[in-house]
Amino acid sequence: MDGLNLSSILNLPSVLDCLPPIDRKFCSPPLVAWKYVKTSGPDFFSYRELGGSVRASKVNKIIHSGCDCNRLPMFVDSHHGHVISANLDILSRPSLIELFSRGTKFRIAFLSILSIEEAIDKGLKKFVNKQAELLGVQGILSEWKAKILLFMQKRTRASSAVQTSSDSLFVPSGDLDHLKSLQQSLVINT
Repeated sequence: MDGLNLSSILNLPSVLDCLPPIDRKFCSPPLVAWKYVKTSGPDFFSYRELGGSVRASKVNKIIHSGCDCNRLPMFVDSHHGHVISANLDILSRPSLIELFSRGTKFRIAFLSILSIEEAIDKGLKKFVNKQAELLGVQGILSEWKAKILLFMQKRTRASSAVQTSSDSLFVPSGDLDHLKSLQQSLVINT
């Protein structure tokens, strides 16, 4: 979303010219807002210490249950006999290595360009319908909406910046499933 810069599209002279020549307080460009997804840290990094708050039965279960650490012998710590590694090669998939190399404050982009365009189109429809109802005139902002969607599509098709802004990365769902599987088999959850 950052790379798309929808606010700049809404304020282009050719887009503003599509607004009807009526009082601008009713037809000024809408405010562009969206919510960032949470960072990757809470989902994939364990911040809890294994200790005081864990019941003895849970500790006993962890100690006596098997583990899958032998699947990745090159990452097994010789002293502990379990996988203990900060080596990103354990992830094996380029998108996951890229994600984890950016740190715990990084965000996974869950929307594709197509779904971003669909979300914007839906928001514009809602705004246009609300304005038409307020003004009592249907179709008054149709040309304005069409112009915005045209500029947006040109920008998304021409710019890789839309896909990967500085604070988010698109990770294929299959890679996220692989990561969750790796996490379930190797990480102690209390």
